[in-house]
Amino acid sequence: MKKMKKKALRKLKSRTGESLVEVLVSLLIAALALTMLASTIATSSKIITQSKDKMEDYYDQNNAMAGQSQDGALTAALTISGSDVSLTGDDLSISFSINTEVGSTKVVSYWLEGEGE
Repeated sequence: MKKMKKKALRKLKSRTGESLVEVLVSLLIAALALTMLASTIATSSKIITQSKDKMEDYYDQNNAMAGQSQDGALTAALTISGSDVSLTGDDLSISFSINTEVGSTKVVSYWLEGEGE
């Protein structure tokens, strides 16, 4: 550490300047650093935009699924036991919509449809 300090003091007190090669190398290093910084900023911006678009698509699909629900007072009973599925009700059927917009998790919306009560 003392050697480094002495060397820096000697350089500061010296009347000699930096060589042209040293200046050009330092400018090259600074230019490369700034290029990498600009590249990182551009990539980050692109990732943020893609994420925003993906989330908007996800919310749009969820809102569409929410709008498909029936407001009628239909009632039915659905029984799932192993591989057996039974639906009890008059003229009723089950409809569903699946949102697979984000990742491997599927969001499923179910609703009952029928012709009468």
